[in-house]
Amino acid sequence: MNDILVPLAIATLLLGIFYRRARRLFGEQDVSQERLLVRIVITFALTALVMLLPSSSLLTRAGGVSLGLALAFVGVATTDIHASGKRYRYTPNSLLGLFVLAVLIGRWAYRVLAVNRISRALEGDLTQLQAALGRDPVARILLLGLLTYLTAYHMGILVKSSRQGVRD
Repeated sequence: MNDILVPLAIATLLLGIFYRRARRLFGEQDVSQERLLVRIVITFALTALVMLLPSSSLLTRAGGVSLGLALAFVGVATTDIHASGKRYRYTPNSLLGLFVLAVLIGRWAYRVLAVNRISRALEGDLTQLQAALGRDPVARILLLGLLTYLTAYHMGILVKSSRQGVRD
């Protein structure tokens, strides 16, 4: 029975995380400078941690950061900030949000397939599995790209809203 419950619980948790993330990529969002600052600090700290991992090559780091900055630049340029009643709101670009969600899900699926393939090849040796996964440049580029995108996008929304005189 536990053989079924644990994967089901993990799948349910992951679906909840994807749903929560997807909600922020589409539709109107409140401009809250405090919330944006918290997101910037968290995603910047995570980005810095990934950048400091010794298994990341300079090319992998540059590729991930470049991908994230390009997406953030397009995202901020196409995001609309407007007044809605007494509050200011922003509407992210839906197509870019769909692309970011696809990259997030694609990265997760790639990682699951990689773990499965590598663990079968290594016959379950956890130490070798962790070492092999830590050197995966595609997963690292996508992770750095997503984290850099989130950091830079929230910084851009904060700056753009401040230029329009938006205050909480």
